[in-house]
Amino acid sequence: MSTETYNLDDTANAVLDMQALKKEINDNTTITTECLDVSAPNHEGDFNIEFEGDLGGGEKTELGSVVGAHPGTPLTTYQFIANTKLVEDEKTVTSDSSFEQVGGVVTKVDEFAATLSKVVGRVRGSAKVSGSGAQIQLVEEGSPDTVMHTSDWDLADTSGAWVEFEFVTDVTPSAGTQTFRLDGRLDGATSFELRFVSLTLLMAQP
Repeated sequence: MSTETYNLDDTANAVLDMQALKKEINDNTTITTECLDVSAPNHEGDFNIEFEGDLGGGEKTELGSVVGAHPGTPLTTYQFIANTKLVEDEKTVTSDSSFEQVGGVVTKVDEFAATLSKVVGRVRGSAKVSGSGAQIQLVEEGSPDTVMHTSDWDLADTSGAWVEFEFVTDVTPSAGTQTFRLDGRLDGATSFELRFVSLTLLMAQP
């Protein structure tokens, strides 16, 4: 274990949210040593960041950047709304460059949530992928269709083993009845299968 010590003045707004900073550190791809805890034992401005091992020079430099950019904003919490299946049994994706439908559901989100802008959809399931390039996307059908996320949902090469995945939408659903379609494509991968994929609707709190 190792500990790095900083001061509130090192953060962007002289404000610390310990859980948020821990997540920001562990989400950073340059810092590969796991952050175990962020604590402020003396409540005098200093705080400690504990890691499972010693940081390399590049990691320490990156940690300073992460701390410096930390706004002190608490993590958003979510309330469960509903859950439904998108893909139940194993589904093989065969299309390479074009997306093909592999699952879907018809629902009405505003029956569960009055403020649609606070709703996110969590897509979770298992994938078996050989090769790189496989992608999925969640689409709300309409004129035109709307992809419910602004970044690509890439699935890593699992060497033919079933591995769980999870993605979260960041586009607001429309009012009324929606048809959500799950699409997939190989995009260079040699094989790609999905199973047990669900869509969970969550509402940001408060």
